[in-house]
Amino acid sequence: MVFALAALFLPASALPATITLGGDAIMQCDATLTGEIRDGDAEKLRSFAEQNGWEPAFAGSGSTDGIRTLCLDSNGGSYLEGIELGNVIGSIGIRTAVGPDRTCESACALTFMYGTFRTFEDIILPERRLHPRGILGFHAPGLVVPRGEYTEDAVKDAYRVAIQSVERLARMRGMGQSIFPQALFLTILGTPPEDMHYVRTVQEAATWNIEVFPVGFPTTDRHHAVLNACTNGSPNAGVMAMFNRTTGPTLDLIESANWEAGELRITTRDFFHVEAMYKCRLIQENNAAQRSHLGKVEFLDVGVLSNSPLYRYFFFPPDMPIRDIPERPDMSDGQFFEALAAARPMPAPDASRAEVTPPTAPPAALIAPLATEADEARLNLDRAARQEIQRRLTLAGFDTGGVDGDLGPNSRRAIRDWQQARGFPASGHLNASQRTRLIEDSRDLYDAWLAEEQARPRKRRVKVCQRGALGLLVNCRMEWR
Repeated sequence: MVFALAALFLPASALPATITLGGDAIMQCDATLTGEIRDGDAEKLRSFAEQNGWEPAFAGSGSTDGIRTLCLDSNGGSYLEGIELGNVIGSIGIRTAVGPDRTCESACALTFMYGTFRTFEDIILPERRLHPRGILGFHAPGLVVPRGEYTEDAVKDAYRVAIQSVERLARMRGMGQSIFPQALFLTILGTPPEDMHYVRTVQEAATWNIEVFPVGFPTTDRHHAVLNACTNGSPNAGVMAMFNRTTGPTLDLIESANWEAGELRITTRDFFHVEAMYKCRLIQENNAAQRSHLGKVEFLDVGVLSNSPLYRYFFFPPDMPIRDIPERPDMSDGQFFEALAAARPMPAPDASRAEVTPPTAPPAALIAPLATEADEARLNLDRAARQEIQRRLTLAGFDTGGVDGDLGPNSRRAIRDWQQARGFPASGHLNASQRTRLIEDSRDLYDAWLAEEQARPRKRRVKVCQRGALGLLVNCRMEWR
């Protein structure tokens, strides 16, 4: 297989790219691009976004709720057009995704790497998802001459396009290390055009800032789970993985677990980086929007050495094939962090995925703080957010008496009942971490309801009339049908 750099002739069965609304529910696709990438597809995507009201996304608060997801299924096509597609994606702020048993290779893989959003101070952060069974492959640009046209001019044109392709590829490095890592850039240049380098392991996905989604949690002891997360979250993940395979922790790795500012923090002993002098800290952030983004990984000395997002798949060994990662969690993110803190058992290999591991009595340091009315006010819940809370509570079996966006007495009672069932102090108000927990607890139920709602035919206003004796329309009225 070769990168399509200019007028690359593929088999007649290759279909031009199409962009359609919807797609795989697992990957939460708002639209799907399928087929061969050809000249003009970038403008096609731009027009599609404008027609469907895809405004430039800005996630200043860290919430990615408003970001659209474009799912990709393509064996490639025009390399330069793949980068132009990426520029459109980056300018709008679109999440890219490759779903189960779908393929994104060659030019499509570069388009995938432009999945980003902007936050405060115009900082660009990666936002791209690869299903454990998705196929994502890269390779170097090649010198492509249309079949049978081996003239001097044709070769010169192909060489010019190849050089331009390398220049565009190098320009992607200007997006920053967190968006287009140097390790990936070198891997692409080092993979011959007739070959393909696929993203296969946890370490590769973590090093290249690609989120594996959806995934569950590992069935291992908490010290090795923390070791894996710190290793995969390190800026030197490859070196750290090799070091940890040869040494391993010589003592219990976890030093402390405590609540701070409403966040649960797991801190290791000195074990990482230069002469094993640095601590690693895993923080479960109060971010209810990013469903597989648990929080962040920090490396500490006197201050913060570095940090990176913390995803569920980080808890698996770096050399583990991503295809072997379980796709469904046995517990919520909050419950898993409690397990890391020894407040409940870790997931068991033979545990039913439909059952939630019962909690043990938490240490005093891990007792969650009481959520107050002021805590809930800081969430700045609009009517839609309040309706979502009511919907999630109702789906989870805690009746709110309706979904109207008004958190009245019935809703407060439902919140208290849910808090008691989950081991929180019952106040009837939510704080950020409890809202995150509610979203995690009701994820499958809410996603199933949302998919059903999206599939439901929408009514529209139509004019309904009777026909009079002379054939004229009379008694007209507008109805929803």
